[in-house]
Amino acid sequence: KENIEEIMNGLDRVLNLRGVTFKWIDRQAGDETRHMGFIAQEVEKIAPELVKVDARGYKQVNYANFVAVLTSAIKEFFHRWSDDSRELHREIASVKTENENLKKRSTKLEAENIAIKKALCEMNRKEFCARN
Repeated sequence: KENIEEIMNGLDRVLNLRGVTFKWIDRQAGDETRHMGFIAQEVEKIAPELVKVDARGYKQVNYANFVAVLTSAIKEFFHRWSDDSRELHREIASVKTENENLKKRSTKLEAENIAIKKALCEMNRKEFCARN
């Protein structure tokens, strides 16, 4: 092999493909089954390497070569997911730390509030005295 190049934008290519079901126009031996696949002309716009022309001049999708594009797409998806996951874990850790700090501050403020109310009550400020 020569002129080897990595498949770029595999994920974008796969996401732009439109899977369809169809029946062949030129049915041989009464083939009435529905098939799954792609429209070669649509695939050609996205990944021309996946389309070939047969001896009769009909465009055909080379499904065997889809493995390489799908592998590239899976790898790209994994790397995007992995990067996003790491960032989310950092954000979650930061939020947890902030939450713990706020809980400690809230507990401290509640204790100070109780102490202030107690002091005011002792100064004969009845509205601050705890009611049972």
